[in-house]
Amino acid sequence: MSIATEKSSARGIRQSAERVNAALHKVVNQIPIPSRTPKDLARRLKIHRTLASRLLGALRMSDPLAVVTNIPGKQGLETILRAAESIVGSESAGEARLALDEFENIVEHGLGGREVLDVAMGAWLPEMREKQELACKQQVYRGLCGLAGASADVTVDMAIRYPSDDGERANLVMVQGLIGLRRLSPGKDIQIGTLGMIPGVTTPSGAVIQNLPGSSEPDGPPIIEEFSSSPLPPIREIRLGNYRQYLLSGEEIGNRSKVDIFTGVVVRNIAPLYRPKSSPPRRTGAAQMIEVPTKTLLMDFFVQEQALPLNSWQLMVHRTGQRGGVDPNDPIREMDRLECTDSIQYLGRGPERFGALEVARYPAIVRYVCDKLDLDSSQLIGHRCRVQYPLPHVQYSMGFELPTRDEGSGG
Repeated sequence: MSIATEKSSARGIRQSAERVNAALHKVVNQIPIPSRTPKDLARRLKIHRTLASRLLGALRMSDPLAVVTNIPGKQGLETILRAAESIVGSESAGEARLALDEFENIVEHGLGGREVLDVAMGAWLPEMREKQELACKQQVYRGLCGLAGASADVTVDMAIRYPSDDGERANLVMVQGLIGLRRLSPGKDIQIGTLGMIPGVTTPSGAVIQNLPGSSEPDGPPIIEEFSSSPLPPIREIRLGNYRQYLLSGEEIGNRSKVDIFTGVVVRNIAPLYRPKSSPPRRTGAAQMIEVPTKTLLMDFFVQEQALPLNSWQLMVHRTGQRGGVDPNDPIREMDRLECTDSIQYLGRGPERFGALEVARYPAIVRYVCDKLDLDSSQLIGHRCRVQYPLPHVQYSMGFELPTRDEGSGG
C-alpha cells in the first residue's frame, strides 16, 4: 500500500484527525482565561463568540473524527490561530496549522472532497449518520422540486386494516393527503396520487376498490372534502383500462397555488387475515412511494388489535429501480434494500394518541374515516413512521409478520 493510500484509509484519516485534535487542544489549553467558556475565549482572543463556541463545542467531543467534523472551517480556524499566536507562541500555532493542512490534503486529494468524508463519517460514527443522511436527502429534495415543478410540505399515508365480513380476509382503508401542495412551474399538472384501479373492479385475487363511503362522487375523484381546501382547483382524470390517475390543473404558482388535499379509498378483501400454520413467516403491511417532492412523509398503520394482533414491526426501504414495486417477502429484492436511520414508533390506542405536529386535525380525520365505515376508532392500535425528505424512486414499507389463526385468536 502506498503512503498516499495509507493516509486516506480509515486508519490514516483517524490518525490525522487525532493530530488535529491534539494540536487544537494544546493551543486552547495554553490560553489563560478564567474558564473554558465561549464568552471568555472570545473576549481573550477578540474573536466572534459563535466562532469560539463552535471550536470549544467540537473539542469537548471525545472522538477525534467527531472533532474534525464539527470544528470551524478553514477561514474560521485561521482567524482563531492568528489571534492566539501572540499568546501561545508560533510553535503551537504552527503545529496546529500543519495538522490542519495535512488533514485537508487527505480529504481533498486522498478522498476526493468533503462530501466523500461526510458519507464515510456516517459509517464510522453512528451518531453522525442521521445528520449526514438528512443532508443528502435535502439535496435530492431541492433538485427534484425543480424537475417535478411541484412540492408539498407533508405527504400523509394512512392505512386502517380490519377484518372483512367473512372473517377470513382483510379490508384496507387508504387515506392519502398532500398538505401545503403547491405548483412551482406554471401550467404544470400535479399528480395527487396514483389511485390504482377504478371503483367496482375486482382484481384476480378478489379485492374490490371503492371510494370512501359518503364521497360526493362515488366513481370520481375520492376527495375527502371535509379536510381538503375549498374550493379546489380543477381535477383531471386519466383512465387507462381499469386504472385511474388524477391530476391537479392550474396556472398559479407558489403560495397562490397552495392547497391541502385528502383522498380516501377502501380495498375490500385485499389479503388473507392469517397465514397457514405450515407456511413460513410472511410480512404484510403498507407501502408508499413518493409522487410529489415532500419535506415530511407521515406513514401510519392502524389495526383492530383484538381481532388481528400484529408483531415484529419493521421498516423496509427499497430502491424500486427497473424491478418496480417491492414485495418485502421476495429475497431477490434484498439487494435493493437501503440502510436508513428512520424507524417505526408505537403510538398506542385510540385517536387521541394519534396526533401529529404536521397535521392539525389528524385525530379528527381518523374518527371521520372510521365513522364512515362503522368502525370503532377507540379500538385502533397505531404505528407511525415519520421520514424527513423521503427519497423518490424508493419504496417505504411498514411490515409486520402475518399471524396464524391461533395467534390471532390468542390460542
